Amino acid sequence: IIQETTSIKNLQLARNEITSLGASTIFNSLLLNSTIEIINLANNLIDRNCLNSLKLLLEQTSKIKFLNISSNDINCNSIDLCKNIINGLLKITMTGLLIIINLTINLIHI
Repeated sequence: IIQETTSIKNLQLARNEITSLGASTIFNSLLLNSTIEIINLANNLIDRNCLNSLKLLLEQTSKIKFLNISSNDINCNSIDLCKNIINGLLKITMTGLLIIINLTINLIHI
């Protein structure tokens, strides 16, 4: 459904107990969608295992303007891993149209 819809611009999936597997599936589906601009996955069960799918999505689409993955379990226990993730997302935002990334209430140590 996400891949084929052309009328939905705002995907609100906060507080649904979505895991990283589910988030990766959503991110991969969004690769084929050109209309969704807002993604809210706050307060779910997402950890760092879906960040590669997220990075791929942000690299390959320029429609997403707001991404909220706050209050999840994105725990970067390695300083290098955290830096790579954050720097990768920031580079993507500077070249694309992504305006806001909300990562609050996650255990990210830089």
